[in-house]
Amino acid sequence: YVEKLRKISGKNFNIKYIDGPTGVKSRYCDISKAKKLIGWEPIISLDNATSITYNWILGQLNKICDTLPIVLFISQKIGHSETETSFCGIGIRGKLTSNILKKSKKYNIVQCFLDNNVELELEIKKYNPKIIIYNYHETTTSWMNDNYLRDKYNTIKHIMIQYDIYQKKIDDYNPLNYYGFEFMITDDDTLVGNNNVFITSRSIPWIDLIPSNPPKIITIGFQGFGFPHKGIHKIAMKVQDEFDEAIIRLHIPYSHYGDPNGTLAHARVEEVRKIITKPGIKIEASHDFLSDEEIIKWLNKNTINCYFYDY
Repeated sequence: YVEKLRKISGKNFNIKYIDGPTGVKSRYCDISKAKKLIGWEPIISLDNATSITYNWILGQLNKICDTLPIVLFISQKIGHSETETSFCGIGIRGKLTSNILKKSKKYNIVQCFLDNNVELELEIKKYNPKIIIYNYHETTTSWMNDNYLRDKYNTIKHIMIQYDIYQKKIDDYNPLNYYGFEFMITDDDTLVGNNNVFITSRSIPWIDLIPSNPPKIITIGFQGFGFPHKGIHKIAMKVQDEFDEAIIRLHIPYSHYGDPNGTLAHARVEEVRKIITKPGIKIEASHDFLSDEEIIKWLNKNTINCYFYDY
């Protein structure tokens, strides 16, 4: 039946088979009695009935969306595909955030995966949005620094999402110094916002976790790319200073933009190995790319996960 839906909808969605609730294990529908007593028999095939139902639901959703203000959520193409082989943390976080926003009942969130202003202007003309949210990074989405479209479409609210920032950057925020972005959103609730900068909690995918048993040995984890400012060496220094027996677990995948060959990822692991001298402290390192669910489960196996960024 799912294959019928794929054909009728014209959408090439992925199918994930999961264990469902156990109900009646078998059904055998016999309409012979209805046909004999009242002369009833179906006149619409399953395919036609499914098509009618699908199109009715789609029409109702379109009616709702047509009445809601449109918000474009702009992110780069790298990192949004389920089959993507190149990875960017900004793109992955953007996809996660926009998937959460799409559940809004107040706005019609339209996800757009773009890499230049030409593509963006086509989407603006197509949707006529009230708001555009840019999943921004000064390096990975540097094309967003061009404020030509923000000047041209100045009746639209242009908002940037920026990650890994610090308080002084918020205190000094001025749209004139940030490529015409009137507002900023950042997902660090330890910071204090203002009239132009809004603070939210970090987006985390909902995973139905089975509580894990605490590790018998203190286990300190870090998951993320291997850039020097992540302060991974500080974790090693703290563990070396405070424990005689512990496990440091490092999961550092390669970044598409910043570390495509894994040079930085491996350098961070070697830094930690050089710091740790106690025989009772073990180091576990991995570099493969994990799904959101796999990351949450990986983090859940540690006693604590630490991030000592250099700001």
